[in-house]
Amino acid sequence: MTRVPDGTPATQPKRESEPPSDQPQDLPPGFDPRSPFLFPGGPPPQLAAMFQAYSWQGPYPPPETLAKYGEIDPTLVNRLLKMAEDQGDHRRAIENKLVDSQVDSARRGMNYGLAIGLVGLGAAAYVATLSPGFGAVFAGLDLLGLVTVFVTGRRGKRPALPKKEKE
Repeated sequence: MTRVPDGTPATQPKRESEPPSDQPQDLPPGFDPRSPFLFPGGPPPQLAAMFQAYSWQGPYPPPETLAKYGEIDPTLVNRLLKMAEDQGDHRRAIENKLVDSQVDSARRGMNYGLAIGLVGLGAAAYVATLSPGFGAVFAGLDLLGLVTVFVTGRRGKRPALPKKEKE
């Protein structure tokens, strides 16, 4: 059997200087990680906890919850109901502004398209007085561009209204 310089056989690893790799080095004295309770003085005290969660859909809580709020402060229920009503009014006002701005944007786009088309046809009429062939090509390209914009504009994605929360 061969021996290493400190006299231990070469086939056996040195156990006192090599800690197991799955056990941390800085354990407190008396702590046994193999203990089923993981505490040196015995099992930990029994603790119990209870958690309750309530949820509801819509702006108003259930009547039982509203009654409990009323016990805390008699004006609280009316303030909560007023707050929910104000939130609904605010939401509807924002939706109306969004729809109005989309209508205005579409109307403005159509007016700009009409102006550009008329300017293009006017330019085509002027070019036609100088050269009828170039005028016809110019007018055809102008009409083709307008038709393409309107057709692709109709097929394009329109911005949707934001998702409405259930009230």
